[in-house]
Amino acid sequence: QTSCANYKRASFWISLNNIGIPYAVIASLDLMWTARKTSITPSLEVKRVVNWNAPVFKLLGDIEWNRMDFEDARTSITQVFESGLASPVDVSPNGQSLLEVSTALHA
Repeated sequence: QTSCANYKRASFWISLNNIGIPYAVIASLDLMWTARKTSITPSLEVKRVVNWNAPVFKLLGDIEWNRMDFEDARTSITQVFESGLASPVDVSPNGQSLLEVSTALHA
């Protein structure tokens, strides 16, 4: 088992949203080492970028400003996810997950 001191991550984020492609590419390189071994793990992720005016962000705003109670919000967000207009793994134009955006609204 390794400690956090033996782990480093470097990542690069590029959003293609500015050129009309609603996706972002995240390239990462993880480096982990112990006294016995060293591991370098590359990764490449593609995430859908959802614009700030998307229905899911409008819902988060309605929740933030208390224009919607919890049950209505839960039902509405579930409908948005089921319709394919948003996904729990989507990111905002600045790279934040929906959970991060929601948490920032309530901070």
